[in-house]
Amino acid sequence: MRMNVRDTVGGSVVILVSAFFLWFSFGYEIGTSRRMGPGYFPLVVSSLGVLIGIALIASGLRFEAPLPRVAWRPALTVSAGLIAFGLTVTSLGLLPATVLLIAISAVGNPENRLGAVLGLAVAGTVLAWLIFIVGLSVPVPSFAGVLSWI
Repeated sequence: MRMNVRDTVGGSVVILVSAFFLWFSFGYEIGTSRRMGPGYFPLVVSSLGVLIGIALIASGLRFEAPLPRVAWRPALTVSAGLIAFGLTVTSLGLLPATVLLIAISAVGNPENRLGAVLGLAVAGTVLAWLIFIVGLSVPVPSFAGVLSWI
């Protein structure tokens, strides 16, 4: 059987994630199209996700493609950046944790230049501060712990 493994596995993951949210959407009032309840939008989006997953699997079963090579370095550095963010966001604050996330993740691409990474770290940190602290008023300190004097 000819099969594109990437599309088949990707479609399966999309179906699983969509089915998870579809299941939980039934815990809320669905309502009607005219009077949508809180579960209506998740129900519709999850249903579309399941359909897209089915289409991906069908496409993957029709066309053969070689197995993709896994880029381990970027996968590991982005994962390490996310773990560092999760471990430091409460102890250091949102802004230093965001800088750590971006700096550690940037190591995944050896072609990155220091100036570009610093610019991305500054822009990403300012954007995170504007969105989460200013815009959404998320109760996380900008700086915490040793850095709280800033």
